[in-house]
Amino acid sequence: MSASTEGGWVDEADWLRFVESCLVTMLEASDDGFFVFDAEGICRMIGRKAGELLDFEPHEFVGQTRLHVLELIAKNTEDPQGFLASTSPNDLLQEGVVQTELDVVKPQSRHVVWQTYPITQEGRVRGRLAVARDVTRERSTDRSIRQLKARVAELSPFDVLTGLPNARRFHEELEREHLRSDRHWEPYAILRVAIDDAQALEAELGRPTFERLLDEAAVALRGVRRDYDLLARIGACDFALLLPGAGPDAVEVVRLRIEAAVAIRCEEPGVPHPFSVSIGAAVWLPPAKESAATVLATASLSLDEALPRGPQGFMSRTVTDRTVAPVAPVAPVAPVAEGADS
Repeated sequence: MSASTEGGWVDEADWLRFVESCLVTMLEASDDGFFVFDAEGICRMIGRKAGELLDFEPHEFVGQTRLHVLELIAKNTEDPQGFLASTSPNDLLQEGVVQTELDVVKPQSRHVVWQTYPITQEGRVRGRLAVARDVTRERSTDRSIRQLKARVAELSPFDVLTGLPNARRFHEELEREHLRSDRHWEPYAILRVAIDDAQALEAELGRPTFERLLDEAAVALRGVRRDYDLLARIGACDFALLLPGAGPDAVEVVRLRIEAAVAIRCEEPGVPHPFSVSIGAAVWLPPAKESAATVLATASLSLDEALPRGPQGFMSRTVTDRTVAPVAPVAPVAPVAEGADS
């Protein structure tokens, strides 16, 4: 904030009285609740809105200690002890901004953000300005938007991030393909594909960058599917690929294509971080009587076993009329060291 003392002022005391009047007017006019504490922790000024938000008469608090003011405010909150613990007097002379949130129950239910700022003079902290901001309407709007987005995602057949079909659409198409394959006595396969070390990558890169990796993985997987295959995002960091007419040999071919496509994609400019994928597969062979849900669960089980074998872990099972038979996993081929004998 900038101010000028030039012209119209009899002396410094006159100027200071004007500044104080301006400050009082701002405190009274603001839609936020203000509290001004000096370096000794005494409340010197309180704005009108503070009393309305927290159910008290402002003039009764002026001259009280900061701790006493906080205790009186805490009585009107849902968690008095939590509020006092987060706004302890120890922050009185801190230089940084301190923030906490409180749910006020009197005079009416409100969500309030409590922020305090140091009051400095010539480089020294001389007190603290506390601001109580009513964010009830904003939080209610945010909650409504989140609920609306969740409802839209629930009704939509597509994943918002990647544009791929989502889990709901995949389950619908899987049921159709299962009935078709059973009727025509043809096999089909499901591949579950997940990014290796997804949790560690998300923690390292942050959610926005990790979501870019998910989108890059979707691009790579799109490149290996046939026109009538179905690729979907069905989990937080994994995909499912439905392969009509595919048996165990076809699954092995697709697995190698996926690994190659991901490796090539990681070399593209703009990919934020290298990544690999592990794959779990299930092949349904007629005349197996297991349901489509069982086949998907079998692919998920294969993925659970493949991930610890990663990077590029792989496990496949065949669902037949006799049993769910595991296929021996294929270990990644180790690179040949330079200079090794041929």
